[in-house]
Amino acid sequence: MVFIGGTGGKKGGWRNIRTARGRGKHSGRVVYYRPTFQATFQVLVGSAPSQQAYTLHDDIFLLRSVYFASARSKAWHKDGKAITLTEEKPEVFEAYLRCVHLGSPGFDLEEHDWFTKHTTLYVLADKLGDLQAANFIIDQIAQASGYDAIPTASEANLVYEHSAEFSPLRRLLVDILAHGWVIQECGRELLNNFPKDILRDVLLEIDYEKAFKVTVGSGSDQKTLTIHDDLVIHRSTFFKSARSSAWTDGATPVDLTDEKRSVFETYMHCVQYDEIDAQFRQDGFSHFTELCDLYALADKLGDLLACNLTMDKIIDGSKPEAFKLPNQNTIAFAYDHTVHGSPLRRVIAVWHLHEWSGKIDGETENPFDKFPAALWQDMVREYWTLKQSGKTKKVIEVFCQKPRDRPKCHYHQHNDSHPPCTGVTVIDT
Repeated sequence: MVFIGGTGGKKGGWRNIRTARGRGKHSGRVVYYRPTFQATFQVLVGSAPSQQAYTLHDDIFLLRSVYFASARSKAWHKDGKAITLTEEKPEVFEAYLRCVHLGSPGFDLEEHDWFTKHTTLYVLADKLGDLQAANFIIDQIAQASGYDAIPTASEANLVYEHSAEFSPLRRLLVDILAHGWVIQECGRELLNNFPKDILRDVLLEIDYEKAFKVTVGSGSDQKTLTIHDDLVIHRSTFFKSARSSAWTDGATPVDLTDEKRSVFETYMHCVQYDEIDAQFRQDGFSHFTELCDLYALADKLGDLLACNLTMDKIIDGSKPEAFKLPNQNTIAFAYDHTVHGSPLRRVIAVWHLHEWSGKIDGETENPFDKFPAALWQDMVREYWTLKQSGKTKKVIEVFCQKPRDRPKCHYHQHNDSHPPCTGVTVIDT
């Protein structure tokens, strides 16, 4: 039943379908529709032998789906003839029905094939012209992408094969890839499996015109660099704040004149390639000073990914065959540039408690005189924690816990944007 309303109120139980804005007889009036749930139609989904038949209500699906509304129109529909969707899979269509009737397709976002399931469901909703379902699925994919779940090459291909050029699904995929790819983890797949049209769109998504300047270093070493927003804003809380209108006029360079230019350039290499460009020499832990500088900078910039990559490199350099404790000046720098509880402080304290012989190579003076007071406090705190938790254990079991033998995530920093490493438990961290 169709009702053309005038200035009167909305009739009880009738739904507002649209507001007419044309020049016709009922221009400016509201159209109401009262469902009866009596008219139905059949839909055949899939091909033999797994084809399934479904009965759908006109009052529900014709209001949501442009495809079904057209298929049920007089120009298309023949009485008693089912609508066929032979190229669709029954399980996908049933997920669509759950989305319509229950408000959710019932997919688990933590399943390994979550992206494929949501993509195929979006493609169906888009084909049926059901914008409400399509938008809901897009929101689901966007939510899951916040868990660092990056689509594979085959999943990206699925999107491009079944969507139009400016499809919202394509745009979302490109956003996820442009801002979530970790190059060192997907480099081989990136080169071998991702089609060039996807890579092209990802590169076009990165706005290289939107950039800002950073002044680094002092004296003759000072240099003003141009940094692209899309490289660092999403990973550095410092640069995100520095680029806000509350902090900058957009023309004044960000001031990092108290940082070493070489350290900042190493940081930018880490940002671009997700790796630490540092090699350990045969004389032991010579690069700890440079890595300590890098960690302090990444920590200052609020870039947890760079902090964690640097920590991995630090611990990797503490292998038994070449390990030497950092010198006192480096330790003092680390404590001066980090806060209480910092992973960098923790790993230094653990080294000295579990691996220090009482001497440091190259040091002729008494090392006790130059150690920061906070280091002694951290060592005592670690000692008492281990002593209380290991009362029934042997000394060698309690006081030989080397950082390199800990789970990878133990000295990492994490938040909602940087969850613990895959396979790591809360106890490990």
